[in-house]
Amino acid sequence: MLNKVRRFSVLLFFFLLVSCGKSDKFYLIEGELDNPDGISTVFLEELEEESLNYKVVSISQLVDGKFRFQQKFDEPELRYLRFTGKKERLAVLLEENVSLKINTQSILKSKVLSGFENGYLFDYNAKSLKVREQSLRFKKNNFELMKLARENNDKRVVDSLLKVNYKINYGYIENMEKHLKANPNTFVSLMLIDGLFDYPNVKKTKIEGYYQALNNKYKNMALGREIKNKLDRMK
Repeated sequence: MLNKVRRFSVLLFFFLLVSCGKSDKFYLIEGELDNPDGISTVFLEELEEESLNYKVVSISQLVDGKFRFQQKFDEPELRYLRFTGKKERLAVLLEENVSLKINTQSILKSKVLSGFENGYLFDYNAKSLKVREQSLRFKKNNFELMKLARENNDKRVVDSLLKVNYKINYGYIENMEKHLKANPNTFVSLMLIDGLFDYPNVKKTKIEGYYQALNNKYKNMALGREIKNKLDRMK
């Protein structure tokens, strides 16, 4: 009998620990489409790390051009919104109050109306989108010139075009460094720091410097702890 009581006490204590550990926060993502014609459904998706496939986690039907997602969550996480009939996906972070204005002509140019973390995410992505558009314009405008230069083995012209293209694409790195220096305590910064491990030429001291600029709130998040573990494993 005593052993049963002990086992019950242990199970009860474990249950209390688990229950106390669960979050009482709800993320709320709601938005309105500027032109809902032809769009009936919005999908909230996550990108699976191993397969790199998008997985639907929730579905919202449009009502008067509006959609809404709400569910419990612990910490910010990256998700994607997909709209029926549209190829582009809109990156969004899970947080308590997110309000969006969806640009149906160009999903990636949608606006965030409220949401602290998403404000920084949308600002960062908008700057990166400008770099992407500039790079695409440059390639389109110089496609024939590059093709001709390569056919004629004109190394001077080829090198000149590649140099300009590199300078344009360096804007991605400039945007990243500007954000990390100006806004270290954001979830975007955590994602950017974690992404630096994929750059073979980035030194540990640089990553560590950005990590140390984080406050304890972000260091103690799951991604913050993962970054710390990666730093500890680096030679």
